[in-house]
Amino acid sequence: MGWRVALPQQPSTIAHIEGWDLMDTFDVAAVTAEQTHGYTWWNQSRRPGFASDVRVMAYREDPAVQLADGGRLLDGGERFTLETRPGEPLLLVARLHARENLTLAVAVDGQPAASWQIPAIPGEWLERWLLIPADRITGEQTTITLTLPQGTTAYHSPFHYWAYQGGDLPAVEPGRETTGVTFGDVVTLGSYDPPPARIAAGQTFTLRLVWQVDTPPAQDLNTFVHLVDPQNDTTEGILAQADRAPNNGTYPLRIWSPGEQSAQTFSLTVPPDTPPGEYLVLVGLYNPASGERLPLPEDYGSRRFLIAAVQITN
Repeated sequence: MGWRVALPQQPSTIAHIEGWDLMDTFDVAAVTAEQTHGYTWWNQSRRPGFASDVRVMAYREDPAVQLADGGRLLDGGERFTLETRPGEPLLLVARLHARENLTLAVAVDGQPAASWQIPAIPGEWLERWLLIPADRITGEQTTITLTLPQGTTAYHSPFHYWAYQGGDLPAVEPGRETTGVTFGDVVTLGSYDPPPARIAAGQTFTLRLVWQVDTPPAQDLNTFVHLVDPQNDTTEGILAQADRAPNNGTYPLRIWSPGEQSAQTFSLTVPPDTPPGEYLVLVGLYNPASGERLPLPEDYGSRRFLIAAVQITN
């Protein structure tokens, strides 16, 4: 059990904050920290017990990382002040327990600034970040207000905040092969790093996909990767497969901004008893709630895109 409360621990967060300066940090529900940061909170409804919460949980992106932290349980909102450098973008990072999907209205120094969408990751730690433009950071102290919608039945559970400045968000490295194929008119597979042309039976290979959201989908979407026997293109003919949401569900496609990109890497193991021959690597997107696959612009049969034909050897 690790008790690493002081810094972000989610792998995608660590990648985002590389090269940024930590300007301030704020441990929610710690009395001294709340006083130092002028913290206030409010609720719309009266709930039994305390408006505080202590959790020991793991991270969805890295279950090996577990930590204990204390926070608040709010259905109204919160306000706090952070040390900042004027004239620079502010990357606000939050550690949350997101029981339900919710949208927070963000105000900076009392002026509306953004809507912050939080995906539900119940029972696990989630870190989300929000980039606040440089023109909104006008002083050496910046007050952030986060408000839930009026009449909401959802709860916002913040545990820790960090303020970073002086860096750039990481660029997504394109894959070696470009496609530009669009799924359901909402998500484009812009490029990918293909698997090796020859793979030994029993060997594990990787496939990296670079996605771009054109229009944020209304629902969550999962990616699937299939290694298929072309002579038996049925469920029984799938020799290996992988299936998961982008970012393991911590940053679903429906809350991406148009034009935003992210990479997904999959590892598949060829069964050791696979006969030598040519096999197909196919990918697609589907709605996990209904099982329906997103269509492609041409007739691809079962709504899958052919990434590569590979030779399996002994």
